[in-house]
Amino acid sequence: TNETSLQVEEFPFSDVKAAIRDHIKQIQQLQWEQSNRFLCQIIRDVTDRLQLPRSRRDQVCISRLRTGHTSTTHRHIFTNADPPSCSTCDTTVTVRHILLDCAVHVSARVRNHVPNNIKRALTTDMYRTIQFLKDINLYYEI
Repeated sequence: TNETSLQVEEFPFSDVKAAIRDHIKQIQQLQWEQSNRFLCQIIRDVTDRLQLPRSRRDQVCISRLRTGHTSTTHRHIFTNADPPSCSTCDTTVTVRHILLDCAVHVSARVRNHVPNNIKRALTTDMYRTIQFLKDINLYYEI
């Protein structure tokens, strides 16, 4: 009888592990790109490592802003009230509205050099954003 021999190539475990990790990252990235979340505007690649400020209070503030869930913008959910609206701009108060759009805070944004880009405002220029929030008395409301 003829025996068919099966040759099995041996791969180092580290190569197999790296290939599996890369495949998982590709799947996660695809799912991330298909999701419709506010955070996707800030983080384009799920493998990005975002820096956080040194102070714990600043970390909490920036993390809440990045997710779009702050006391200022979401308190109404817990109190069964209507979403907050900006009386000057006649629009719903959102993180984007506070940081980039609200006409009331133009001078404070200029004074603190807050960029008109949400990603930069919450990553490379986060300390300017924090100072801006302190200036407009919203830092402790976030």
